[in-house]
Amino acid sequence: MSENRMEQVAALFGKKLGEEFKIEDLSTGIIYIASFNNYGMRMYVAGFPNSWKPSWEMVMRLIIGSVVIIDD
Repeated sequence: MSENRMEQVAALFGKKLGEEFKIEDLSTGIIYIASFNNYGMRMYVAGFPNSWKPSWEMVMRLIIGSVVIIDD
């Protein structure tokens, strides 16, 4: 089994595993609350905290720049 590198992926974006941050989908303008974990990323639409879901798609979109981390 290979080493899990999600901690390094989070660090590429200046984040720690489990740390919550906001991301914006540049194509829709929707704001999400997200956090990296050992399995990728989990997120929910801002304002709907009971809707956490895993999302590999958002990890990839963050990497390619169609989703961005925003500051408060």
